[in-house]
Amino acid sequence: MNNTMTSILALLEQSLGKPPGSLDDSAAMDLTDGWDSLKTMEIVIAVERHFQATFSARQMMDMDSAMSIHAALLHKLPTGTSHD
Repeated sequence: MNNTMTSILALLEQSLGKPPGSLDDSAAMDLTDGWDSLKTMEIVIAVERHFQATFSARQMMDMDSAMSIHAALLHKLPTGTSHD
């Protein structure tokens, strides 16, 4: 798992009040207790702050899993960039 995904999972755990290491890259809104559309907004804000990126409302609507957040970030981060 790369540093970007590790950071995303840590942000998800923090935002959802889950213990560190409790989520993996299969985490998704429909599979994770406490993750709803309002919580998605909190998660996106945390991701934006951490990675210094901004997302459109449409992009935010599609960010409903660890993998979709990761994919959205890949389009925002410079090539070869890995964040902690």
